[in-house]
Amino acid sequence: MIRLDHPLITLTDAPSPARIPDLATQLQRELSTYWMPLCEPIYKWTAFAQHTEYAPALTAVGDAFFALSLETKALRYFTLACEQQQGRMPIDSGYWYKQAVRALLDASHHWSRAAYALDTLTPDELTADDLHEARSMSRAARAQQERLWKLTDDVRAARADWRQSSQPAVPREVQA
Repeated sequence: MIRLDHPLITLTDAPSPARIPDLATQLQRELSTYWMPLCEPIYKWTAFAQHTEYAPALTAVGDAFFALSLETKALRYFTLACEQQQGRMPIDSGYWYKQAVRALLDASHHWSRAAYALDTLTPDELTADDLHEARSMSRAARAQQERLWKLTDDVRAARADWRQSSQPAVPREVQA
C-alpha cells in the first residue's frame, strides 16, 4: 500500500551535491503556487465515499479520484519538462509540456463532472447534513477546477518561455 503522505514523484537519478542548490532554485522558480499536495483532497474524498450508496455520489467520487490521478500525471510531465530543460534528459521538453496541459485539462473536466453529479442530489435522497456535505464537496470540486485552469495557464506560459528561450537568435540584417 502506498502511503498518502509520501511524495508521489521522486527523481530516479539523484543529483550531485554541487547541483542540488541550482536544481532546487530552478524547480522552485518553475513550479507555480497552484501546484499543491493532493493528500488533503484525497482524504476528503475518501471520507465522502461513505455516501456512495447513491449513484451520483459514487460518480462524483470516481471522477474526483480520476481528476486527482490526472493532476499527479500532469505534475510528473511538468517535472520531466523541467528536467529536460536542465539537460538531465535528451528528449524535447515541448512534448512533456503538452502532456501536462492535456492532463490538467482532463482533470479539470473530471472535477466539473464530479461537481455536476453532486448537484443532482436532492433533499429527498439525503439527510440535511449529508446534503450539506455533498454541496460542500461540489464547491470543493469547482474550486479545484478553477485552480487547475490557473495552473494550466501557468504551464502554457512556462512552455512559451521555454520555446522562446530554446529558439536560436536570428541575426538582424545590417541596412546600409
